[in-house]
Amino acid sequence: MNLTLEGAQGSITSVGFPIPLHREPITNVTCGPQTPACYCPATAIDPHPAAGDPYRRTQCYDSAGAAGSRDVDDVVALHVDGPESFTYDVMVERPAFNDATQRLAHVGADFALFKAESITLEYQYQFYAGTTFQNRTFVKIDAPAGWDEAAPWTQTGAHQYVLPEGQTLPRGYVALGAFLASETRAVAGKDVHYVRLGNVTSYDAQLFGLIENATPYYTAVYGPGVHRNVLVVNAPDPMFRGGLGGADSFFVHESADIRTAAHEYAHVFQLFGTTESPPDSSIWLNEGDADYHSALAMYAADIWTPHQVDAFFGEAARDAKDPDLRTAVLTDAAYGTSLERFAYHKGLIVLRALDETLRSRSGAQVTLSDVLRALNAKHGDATRAEAAQSVTNAELQNVSEELVVSDLSNFFEDYVTGTKWPLPYAPFVPEGQLVVGTLDARPARVSANASLTISANVTNRGTEKLDKLVGLMMDGKQVASVNVSLGVGETTRVTFPILANATPGDHDARVLYVTTSYHTLSPPNVTIDHTAFVPTTVRANQSITLLVFLQNGGEEPGTARVEARANDTTLGKTTETIIDGGGASTLTLPLRFPSMGPVTVRLGLLTPQGNSTLAMDLNVLEADSDGDGVADSQDAFPQNPVLTQKGIVSAVQNTPMPLWVALASLGVTAGVMTRRP
Repeated sequence: MNLTLEGAQGSITSVGFPIPLHREPITNVTCGPQTPACYCPATAIDPHPAAGDPYRRTQCYDSAGAAGSRDVDDVVALHVDGPESFTYDVMVERPAFNDATQRLAHVGADFALFKAESITLEYQYQFYAGTTFQNRTFVKIDAPAGWDEAAPWTQTGAHQYVLPEGQTLPRGYVALGAFLASETRAVAGKDVHYVRLGNVTSYDAQLFGLIENATPYYTAVYGPGVHRNVLVVNAPDPMFRGGLGGADSFFVHESADIRTAAHEYAHVFQLFGTTESPPDSSIWLNEGDADYHSALAMYAADIWTPHQVDAFFGEAARDAKDPDLRTAVLTDAAYGTSLERFAYHKGLIVLRALDETLRSRSGAQVTLSDVLRALNAKHGDATRAEAAQSVTNAELQNVSEELVVSDLSNFFEDYVTGTKWPLPYAPFVPEGQLVVGTLDARPARVSANASLTISANVTNRGTEKLDKLVGLMMDGKQVASVNVSLGVGETTRVTFPILANATPGDHDARVLYVTTSYHTLSPPNVTIDHTAFVPTTVRANQSITLLVFLQNGGEEPGTARVEARANDTTLGKTTETIIDGGGASTLTLPLRFPSMGPVTVRLGLLTPQGNSTLAMDLNVLEADSDGDGVADSQDAFPQNPVLTQKGIVSAVQNTPMPLWVALASLGVTAGVMTRRP
């Protein structure tokens, strides 16, 4: 293998590859011509690196051989100051768990078939602060002369491939050899590439038909997490005489059947791994599930009859009567042991029972599919730490309980960690299973009696085409319905245009067993919160400002204006203003009282919703136009609004307000004022 890093100088400071942690043995690590020292033992790692380089370069070596015995913490470390590279050998040949003559991966003179994960190395890197990346990974395959190649990625040129967007490391099967047959078809939204290294098989004629019909079913069950390119490989001995699933790819032995192909294709849609070590093994989850849903997919693809599905389930249930398995528990089942097949069989029966339990406790709102989708979302996202973690039995129980909001302790204690079987079970009945993926109300906040739309994405996750009347329930009453016709795995969007309830508040909308809500806004409710005079002392024949503080207690925007009257005379009024829902506004009303004495001001609030009046009693004091605080002969008479020149100048000189405010309060509109001697 030759690994080259280009275009990272100035962005990435260093890259580390934890070689000893790789599953397959790595040997002959050799630094590239521009990477003089790349193999670093654990002692070379600096916990407090300087200049962004975590490796003490003087302690690194130019090859693995120079480092002596490797420790688990040893790494291949690249200090990035230009193009960097290194080469290594990897042993990918893997014997099957229970038969040394069979292979889970093979590299020989006849052909090669292995997962890309076995030859590509995980890595970690340090980069400069503020750096952003648009990472794309390209793969070049140099096959031996006369050999063909195939991989589940987009081919960009001869022997050149690019990984899907967001995928950093190559994953899935790589096939090399002299292909006896090769065919690519666009099937159910996938580009399916079938290569045959072995003999013509019993499943060849049915394979593309299976994928065409199983793809929408599996997508409905697991979610659309599989990429567009799918590789299927038929291989002979010494490969495992069954099949193996991988990322966007699967292998089936030439002696296997179409149901095995359906099983391995189900694994492609499982984006999570399971724990393989007793006493907490969870391989029964992915193997039992692949058996369960592949059987249903065989019916959905019109390959099996309901009787054949039932017969397959019955064969799995026979293990319950095997005296050798009387004390067996699923958490002890591991590959290559006497309990391997038991994991498939009891796993199928237990997961079918879990599916029924979830349905019954949720009114068919939650199914096993929801659990599998949740696990895929968590472990299938390469950006999350959980992507590298296996699903444990405890996690499976927790996710199931969270979705169904019910305690499943007894179920898992009886059937997973216990020896009981959930038998008998009801015969398989083909049915359409309509589920709601999303349900929304638009707009979510709306005026009373206004138009809105309730929309739902509905999918048939069942094994049979369905025609069903789907109703919309509003606050517990059915108000509309629409007929839905869906094939297996098909999705459609149904919409219900309605008028909003006139009652303010939240209103529930339900389609099947999924609910959402919309909110009817309360009408505007504009009121006078409080008032204030500026200045606070009101004197005759002086301009004052009445501040009216309005509050809208409703959720809808409202309009209002105010008018002040005294003794049947209008003192002032405002123009109409808008107050946001739940908001406030302050209106300014200029006033002048011509004479001193007590007066009752009636402040009218005028709104489209109705009018109200606020009475304010106040005592108007004598005029003091010169601002000296004393009503005297220098002040303008209240009966004469014409102010003396001295009064104007005094007001300007004595007021604490800015000049333009003082002039405005006195009613002066001239642009420039001069003082006479």
